[in-house]
Amino acid sequence: MMRTLITGSRGFTGPYVMRELESKGHEIFQLESDLLDVASLFSELSEIKPTWVVHLAGISSVVHKAEADFRRINVTGTDNLLRALKNIKSPIRCILLASSANVYGNVGYKSLSEDATPMPSNKYALSKLEMERIGHYWAGDLPIVIARPFNYTGVGQSTEFVIPKIVDCFRMKACELEVGNLDVEREFNSVETVAYIYRRLLETTPLGETINVCSGRAVRLRDVILTLSKLTKHSVNIKTNDLLIRANEVQRLSGDCSKLYRIIGEVKWPTIEDVLRAMLDAKFDYLEINQSY
Repeated sequence: MMRTLITGSRGFTGPYVMRELESKGHEIFQLESDLLDVASLFSELSEIKPTWVVHLAGISSVVHKAEADFRRINVTGTDNLLRALKNIKSPIRCILLASSANVYGNVGYKSLSEDATPMPSNKYALSKLEMERIGHYWAGDLPIVIARPFNYTGVGQSTEFVIPKIVDCFRMKACELEVGNLDVEREFNSVETVAYIYRRLLETTPLGETINVCSGRAVRLRDVILTLSKLTKHSVNIKTNDLLIRANEVQRLSGDCSKLYRIIGEVKWPTIEDVLRAMLDAKFDYLEINQSY
């Protein structure tokens, strides 16, 4: 039996990863302990004795208000988890750490490979890069793989994030929408496909590697709005709010997927239109989903 621990299982990505792994016979365990409670963490992991670990827990929003949380949870929490996993002496085959392509910052390349020097431009990105370094520190004792997902979205993501916010506006037939920079370019990939890739990385187990989880297809926010207008046959009055434009905002964030494809094989990504259509058709309130991690 494949005993698989998932941290952050109640966040946006967690349910998709659980569903993907369960479909392949994994017995899923959801971490209940606080990552900052070392004693509780060690006790729970000693009982579970996982074979596989997917670490999703952490602060995931660049605009999270309490900046101290980035380091406290993303860095110290990860360190606590890995220390506990080492000390329980479970026969772990792979630990996947979910980082972020935000670590690249404003590098300026059209397509970012894993060889690009990270230049984090905000506290969130800095905490993710520090988390990766914690992973490298423990890699001599633990079987660690680091995934750097580029932006992704889908049904269930909080409207604190830009794509669900825009989709919700069109779903509700709103007349006006305030946005920041419409010309930033992001990949806006499918969360289902990201979950599939995480499973494949567990299966292929490229230990010690840092791997972009990306499609290489960047889309402007302006084009997302045009696509939603076409899908809904509804027009929205778009107003630019300078307060929504972040300092040091990354203009383009798109990845080179060649290393990923060499490891797991080529991936078929849904189009942005497919992703947006699924979000428009969702039958529940996005705000009901727990977005803590």
